[in-house]
Parts: sequence; C-alpha cells; structure tokens
Amino acid sequence: MDNKSRKIQQKRFRRTKTQLEFDLEQAISKVIQRNGFHNATVTDIVKKAQCEPGVFYKRYDSLEKVLFLTTLRLPEVYYELLQRDKAAQPEINLLNTLDEICDYLSKDSLFKRLIQWEIAEKNKSTSRSFKEREHIFSELTDLLSNNDYKYAYAIILGGIYYLSISKQYSTCMGVDFKSKENWKKIKVIYKNMLQSLDNPLEEEEQINITKYLLAQGFNYTKIKRATGLTISDIMKIDIQEDTSN
Repeated sequence: MDNKSRKIQQKRFRRTKTQLEFDLEQAISKVIQRNGFHNATVTDIVKKAQCEPGVFYKRYDSLEKVLFLTTLRLPEVYYELLQRDKAAQPEINLLNTLDEICDYLSKDSLFKRLIQWEIAEKNKSTSRSFKEREHIFSELTDLLSNNDYKYAYAIILGGIYYLSISKQYSTCMGVDFKSKENWKKIKVIYKNMLQSLDNPLEEEEQINITKYLLAQGFNYTKIKRATGLTISDIMKIDIQEDTSN
C-alpha cells in the first residue's frame, strides 16, 4: 500500500472520541454475543472496533473490568419493568418480567451469555450479577399474596434458563426451541400454569380427585397438597367411602 492509499484509509477511519467509545462498546457487545463472556478477548474486540489495543487499554484497565462493567448494565431490564409497572399487581409485574426474560433469552443476547457465564464460572462479576438479580426479584416476590407464586416462578424461570442454553445443542422432550413459535407457546403455557394458582379447584372437583387418589393408595398428606383440602376433610371423605363400600 503506498503512502497516498494509507493516508486515505487513515482519514476514512478517523473518529471522534465519542464515536470511538461507541464503536468499542458495540464491538464488546458483539464479541460477547458471538463468543460468550469467558471466550471474549481484547484481540477480537479491537479487531471488531477497528482500533489498536492501546486505544482499548487507554479506556479500560483490563478485559476483566470490561466484562464486569458489561454485567452491570444487564439488570436494567428489571429496574425498567419495576418502574414501568409499579401500579400493577405484583403477579402481573412478575409475569411481565418473565415475558421480557423469555424474549431476551430466546435470542443470542448479552443476557443469555451472562446466564451461561454464571453457570460455567464463579467470579466477582458472576457472583454480583446473581445477587443483583435475586435482590430485584425479591422486591417483586415479597409483595405476593400467594407464597406458592415464588416456587412457581422459580421453576418457570429455571426452565426458561435451561431451554435457552440447551436449544443450541438439542431439542428438549422432542421440542425444538430454536423456533420462535415454540417460545410463544411457552409464554401461553406458563401463563395458564400461573393462572391455576388463582383458580383453586371447585369443591366438587376436590372431592372427586380425593376419592380417586384414595382409591389409588395415596396418603392424606399428598392428597392435601394436590387438592388443597384439610386432613380432616380428607378423613371424612375416606370414612364416607369406606361406609358406602
């Protein structure tokens, strides 16, 4: 390349400080999305940003600091939802948060890469992001009227995490979660599951299920969990069944 061509190329990539910082941030995000947090390198970042390593280190102390700063930005989605839906019921607030997380994790987002990093490696950044997210969720779940919601949300959230990570390797129960349509179905299903917590079994249905479970040999404690009836009510039904037989 002659001097004239080199000068033209240098001029083409001459950027303001603001533009250079923006390009670096974009490069960091794209490299992490492509390679994951644990495989991100300064070499890949500066190559993507089209700058020299010295430019990177002039702005950041180390790669570890960059990764840490990136994780700090990710809980913003929760804070935004909390502010946006403060007037909503806690159950609706949590449901909106689940929908948002489902959308983020169904794509190859930074948030998905963070979940993978948290599972794969324990360090200052992953420990902080775990605690930060738990703190935000606690603000929501502490307002719930039905404590069963906490367990239901934990199960659903864990399932979403698992499906988002495993989808690149295999189907799950024969379902391909690379499909956007299947992620939409997940939303419908977990909404129905959560709705069932607000709609307990009708009395007649409770009695019929209790009779069936007694006939199958289930103990009172398990029947109580399944139907919501008290042990005393289950005993009465059991005695009535014995008498009628």
